[in-house]
Amino acid sequence: MRIRRAELVDLNACMDMDRSYSTDYVWQVEERSRGGEISVTFRTVRLPRTAQIRVPRLETGLLTCWQQDECFVVAENGGQILGFLNMPVIPSEPVARIRHLVVDAPHRRKGVGSALMTSVAAWAREQGVSGILAETETNNHPAISFLQRHGFAFCGYSDQLAVNQGIRLFFILPLR
Repeated sequence: MRIRRAELVDLNACMDMDRSYSTDYVWQVEERSRGGEISVTFRTVRLPRTAQIRVPRLETGLLTCWQQDECFVVAENGGQILGFLNMPVIPSEPVARIRHLVVDAPHRRKGVGSALMTSVAAWAREQGVSGILAETETNNHPAISFLQRHGFAFCGYSDQLAVNQGIRLFFILPLR
């Protein structure tokens, strides 16, 4: 497997990737307000049955990402694109934010995502970036587990950003 900068010809394969996933766990959120104090607790909860989460195809925007993002890489093996990661770096901001990290379903749990993450983390360090920010939803336990295994720490959440009224979780990987 080789990690390389994405080329224009790679974008169709990236758009066609199956982004759906299944999960047996979610992060459950509990918020309490008492006497001027707010406490928020997240806990991993096992679902009564496996949830199949369908994620729509990336119809638009990938070409713009490819044109604008300094860091847009693919994992390739024998001419086949297995996954991709793009991460814009904004010079005035100390952290880079992962926009997409996608491994096509048949190639998951084989080190493709880890290879992509290792590659972009090394690149970001060379660019002087102090950290990498990633976000996902509370029901994407596979992504949460992946990020934690790669040294990302939970750093916040928002219930205002998710398209489906879910809660977005934020994770940071310090690079310095």
